[in-house]
Amino acid sequence: MIASLATRVTRMGVVLEPNGDASEAEGVLNPGAARTRSGTLLLYPRMVGAGNCSCVGMVEVNGTFDAPVYQRIGMALRPEATYELRDARDGQGCEDPRITFVALLDLYVMAYTAFGAVGPR
Repeated sequence: MIASLATRVTRMGVVLEPNGDASEAEGVLNPGAARTRSGTLLLYPRMVGAGNCSCVGMVEVNGTFDAPVYQRIGMALRPEATYELRDARDGQGCEDPRITFVALLDLYVMAYTAFGAVGPR
């Protein structure tokens, strides 16, 4: 049986673009998202700097549905662990985050792809 969901999709255009910061020189893409306990929407985009070095940023979304305001508030993950590092000219980092709240633990959990010397993990 095929399930269906009655919904409406509204294309709102590009949400985030590089802002000129070196940590975003090669792109801002593929964000994960989660709401804080108070209901604020946070985006966690892959921010790609020179040499394909990826970090996971944090962006707070405020404003209204029709006029959202995106404010960069920092980095959630930077490549530090050995499985996230390699020769920076070949690319390295933390990519493609997905975030969820685990009520049983009362914690937010993030899964992401690490890209290091042995490839993606």
